Amino acid sequence: MPVTNSGQISRKGQAGKDQLSRKDQYRVLVVGLGSIGLYYDWGCDTDEKVLTHSHAFSLHEHFALVAGVDPSAQAQSDFQQRFNRPAFSCLDDIPDSLSFDVVVIANPTPFHVETFLSVINRFNPRCVLCEKPVGYSLQDIERISQQCVRTCTDFFVNYIRRSDPGTRQIKQYLALGDENPARGVVWYSKGFVHNGSHFVDLLSFLLGDFVSANVVEVHSKSPNGDFLADIDLSFRHGRVSFKSLGANMANYNSLELFCHKGWLEYKEGGRKVCWHPNSDMPAQDGYYLLSGGNLIIPTEMTRYQWHVVQDLHRELQGERTDLCRISDAKIIHQIVNELVV
Repeated sequence: MPVTNSGQISRKGQAGKDQLSRKDQYRVLVVGLGSIGLYYDWGCDTDEKVLTHSHAFSLHEHFALVAGVDPSAQAQSDFQQRFNRPAFSCLDDIPDSLSFDVVVIANPTPFHVETFLSVINRFNPRCVLCEKPVGYSLQDIERISQQCVRTCTDFFVNYIRRSDPGTRQIKQYLALGDENPARGVVWYSKGFVHNGSHFVDLLSFLLGDFVSANVVEVHSKSPNGDFLADIDLSFRHGRVSFKSLGANMANYNSLELFCHKGWLEYKEGGRKVCWHPNSDMPAQDGYYLLSGGNLIIPTEMTRYQWHVVQDLHRELQGERTDLCRISDAKIIHQIVNELVV
């Protein structure tokens, strides 16, 4: 259940509210009731595990989960049973009586642009929260970006790690700058666009603007435009080598960063994070030694979608947050566009 400004748990945002929304709530439509839309936290109706869009919005007191859309009859039934809200097979089936302030696009990537254009024309929401990747081409991003400008629509991409409290603490520990650059390694699986891009976005947040990329070796390409490759990326305050795991290997995603301040271990996609600070003074040979004190950085990767929704509410209230915008996503796709040959 959500926490109010006073720190108290609020029950107003739970599924099964008597009314579809209150006047002080933003009305939400979730398009795509698959894993991230509905099922990742299936069976958990508390705030202990918040891994899906539907669950996160249903818990937050300032949002009202109004409806869902998915072509699967089973997903529609599960959504209706869990949240006591209507679900439809397609956007055209939604009655004109329903309106939405926020639309989540969580259906398969090839349908993102078409879905975005449809919801803008039909519902004109204040903002859209889209799953990554937004599309498989830079042209897709440009179409969305141009339409957002024309309609004054805020568009955010669900790169969840930006909203995690632990990520902000990591940035403070690193304290990167021109005099304190970082070097690092990322291990990723299941495609550079789908999984590797999470770390590109995270590193853009931690290390500053992207500078350049160099493909070391391409291992495989998929028909949808994704690929597995070893890539060296340079950012304003550091360089990181991306190492891909083969298609038949484990689903594993991790990051190690080294800088003058210390060594960061970011394991299991952010579920285990440890900071190893260096000693204050370098040794005689000029190298810094680890101080021996390991700091566990708490993250909330079991509640990541809750923190995204919290940031989204702040944005709707006029506060600037670290959410990934369409302009940030465009940079990631420019990188991908340069790499795919």
